[in-house]
Amino acid sequence: MELDLSGLENIEIEGSGQGMATSKNNVDIVFVIDDSASMEPVIDGVEKNINGFINSLQNSGKKVDFRIGFELYGNELFTKCSLTDNVLYFKQTLQEKRKLETGGGEITLVAVDRAADHDWREKCHKYIIIFTNEPLSTNDQYELQLTKYDELIQKLKDLQIKIIFLGQDCPDYRRFKEIKHCSYEPIDNYDQVDYSTLLETIGKSVSQQSGGKAGNSTSVNKDLYSILFGLTSVENVEEKSGATRHDSV
Repeated sequence: MELDLSGLENIEIEGSGQGMATSKNNVDIVFVIDDSASMEPVIDGVEKNINGFINSLQNSGKKVDFRIGFELYGNELFTKCSLTDNVLYFKQTLQEKRKLETGGGEITLVAVDRAADHDWREKCHKYIIIFTNEPLSTNDQYELQLTKYDELIQKLKDLQIKIIFLGQDCPDYRRFKEIKHCSYEPIDNYDQVDYSTLLETIGKSVSQQSGGKAGNSTSVNKDLYSILFGLTSVENVEEKSGATRHDSV
C-alpha cells in the first residue's frame, strides 16, 4: 500500500521565539485504535510490527529519543498505556488490554481527546496516529461528540500535535485537515494493509521531521467530554517502575 505522507514534510512548528526550543529529536507518539472486533488486523499489525516502527525511527542517521503510548477504545471502556520508552512493556500492555471488552461501538473523538491529554514532554514533537474503520456518523453519542469538536480541533492546534489519520474517510474526519500538520490517509480495508511497510514508512517520516523545532507545552482544558458525563468507564495503565529503556523482543 502506497502512502502519501506529504502532510508531514518540512515540518517546523510556528511560534514566538520565547515559546520555541530545539527538540533534540524528542518524539512522543500515541496510537489511537478503535477496539471493535473488525479492527483485530490493526491491533495485530501494531503489536507485531512496533519493533520495525521503532527501528525505522532510529535508523535515519540520528538518535531519536522516543516514547510511545496508546488509547484503545469502544463505547463502554477506554484503556490507556501511558507514554513509555519501553517497547516490551508497550507490547505486553497492548496484548493484555486488547482482551478486555470495550463495547461494540466507537466514540472516536473522545479517544482523540484522551490521547491529547497524555503526559507530553516539554520541547518534544507530539504525534497522534488514529486508526478507525467507522465513519464518525455511525459512532455512539455522535451528536454529543460534535458539540466539542471545535474545541478539540483548537486544543490539538494549541498543543501543536501532528495528526496521522489512517481510517475511514468521511466529512467529519476530514476536519482533522484543519490542523496544519496532518497526514490524512483514508483506508477502506485494513485486511489489505501491509502493516510492516505502513509502520516503517510512518516511523521514517516521523524521524526525518524530528530534528526541527518543537513547542513547549501549553495549558489546555483536559477531558473536554467529561468522559461523556459518566456514561463510559475508564481504565488507565501506568508504566511499571524500573522498566528498562528501549526494551524489545
